[in-house]
Amino acid sequence: MPEPEVNITEQEREKHVFRYTARYGQRPETEAVYRDAIQACQSIENLQLTITEIARMHGVKPECLRNQLKRHFPEVIQQREQLRDALGYSVPGNRGLKVATVKKYAPAIELLRDATLTVREVAQRCGVSYLGLQQHLIFYHKDIADSRMLFRTDALLKPVKERKESAIGGVRSPRPETVAHFASALELYRTSALTLPEISERCHVNERAFASYLKNWYPEERERRKQERERKLKEKKEAEKNRPDRSGITVARKLYTPAITLLQQGKTLSEVARELGVDLSNLSGWLRRNHPEVLEQCDAGMMVLPSGRKVCRRTWKRFEPVAEYMSSHPSKTTVYVASKFSVPLSSVGKHISTHYPEIWERHCKACAAKAAKERERRKKEKEARVADVSAANNAVAQKYAGAVEAYASGELSMVQVAEEFGLERSSLGNYLRAHHPDLIENRRQVYHKQLEEMRRLKAVAEEIQREEWELRKAQRRYTVIPKYEPAVDEYRKGNIGLKPLADKYGLCNVSLRNYIGTRYPELIEAREKAVREQLDQKYAAAVREILFSKDSLDVIARRHGLSRNGLRNYIKRYGPHLMDIHKAVAGNNRQ
Repeated sequence: MPEPEVNITEQEREKHVFRYTARYGQRPETEAVYRDAIQACQSIENLQLTITEIARMHGVKPECLRNQLKRHFPEVIQQREQLRDALGYSVPGNRGLKVATVKKYAPAIELLRDATLTVREVAQRCGVSYLGLQQHLIFYHKDIADSRMLFRTDALLKPVKERKESAIGGVRSPRPETVAHFASALELYRTSALTLPEISERCHVNERAFASYLKNWYPEERERRKQERERKLKEKKEAEKNRPDRSGITVARKLYTPAITLLQQGKTLSEVARELGVDLSNLSGWLRRNHPEVLEQCDAGMMVLPSGRKVCRRTWKRFEPVAEYMSSHPSKTTVYVASKFSVPLSSVGKHISTHYPEIWERHCKACAAKAAKERERRKKEKEARVADVSAANNAVAQKYAGAVEAYASGELSMVQVAEEFGLERSSLGNYLRAHHPDLIENRRQVYHKQLEEMRRLKAVAEEIQREEWELRKAQRRYTVIPKYEPAVDEYRKGNIGLKPLADKYGLCNVSLRNYIGTRYPELIEAREKAVREQLDQKYAAAVREILFSKDSLDVIARRHGLSRNGLRNYIKRYGPHLMDIHKAVAGNNRQ
């Protein structure tokens, strides 16, 4: 049976390809570590250096740098080898993939062309290392690795039910133990109307796991359940719509008719609604439309006042004691009255002002008189507090008067003034900042002026001292130049070293070296360059032999009449990579 076609947009395919190929690419943090080393390998200026030397120059491991180049930049290795062979920089020896390795992994590579087999399965069949085969596939058969990756991406884009083969090989189906675990729950789901929580509780299975099992392997059962549920809901709506007692007032009459008998027995409207289990507003509305005479006899009915106003009988009875209390206690506030009789605050003023205007007017006058009396009392209390504060301020002013005059004179500091008058320093400071801020500001300005003057005098003294130092340095320079210049002239000729030269002129070796390095650095560089050339000529033959000979350094040094320590020091200083090359050549020959 052919597999159903899946319509996949190009955007979805690119998204999934990026997701499932991310592990084959180079991570950003890895690329940042090896970026400079890889650029150095691509540069023509570094062709004379090996990959090992470039790796050590940039502080990375040589084998890791080689793996990065093999995996992500194989063309760089090929170009380097071709150019190094053409320029004569290549080191003799076998490089690249070994013939034995190619023969070893050849059967496995042929099997890996079938993307349904995993690398681990192929490695087990062919008896080779799984990690070695995976590395060999990524480095040397990139086309096969890419095709396998695209096969897995396309497989993962299909729905779970339609995947004939999974992304890692094998037929896509639930495990036998999973089928056995959910068998009873699936049978109940097919044959009963129980919900998922009920089925999970009866069969002792996890509800989420069972829902996922149905979604992946039995979507048709879920669709059948959905259609059946929609059909039942539609039938219920039709039956509700075509119910015979829905027309007219039949249902309401059957529901509210017992309320008439209960109201005639003396029960209140709220008690009747609570007993019948109906809404109070709906019951009162139905009675108002159909039986207004019954509603007028109960508390919820309306009554007509002598003034012609209509008011609810229950409301009138509720506010009668409120009106009587306010008539006898006109000075009580509406807040107090509302809390005493447990009525809404907004309803007290509205009801009394509407139906008892004379009581409300008397209440307003009494409240106004009470408020005026309270304002007068608060005014007197405020004046008394102001008088007390003024007296306290005068006492404090008399206490600190002498201290303020002493501080204003500017001769004593605040601490000295506080000690002289027996005051606390913090209290005196708070008083001055609160009542005499100008004194604090004037003293601060004087202090800053004194500080600026001290800084200026210090800067002048430092400038004078610096001029004296410069003069002393100039004097020393005039005395030092004649002392060292004859030695420098002879050192420029290059016939004698620094130590013999210093002994000859009776100078300190270190002082002479520092003088020449400071004033004539080119002489030091020229002497070091000449010494390097002499050493290169002296050790050139031994270095060439180190690159290809398996003999030790002692043998090579004796063969060329050199000192073993001198040869070793030369290599450590000017060519540390030569020692690694010599060890590698000696190790390969031993193998």
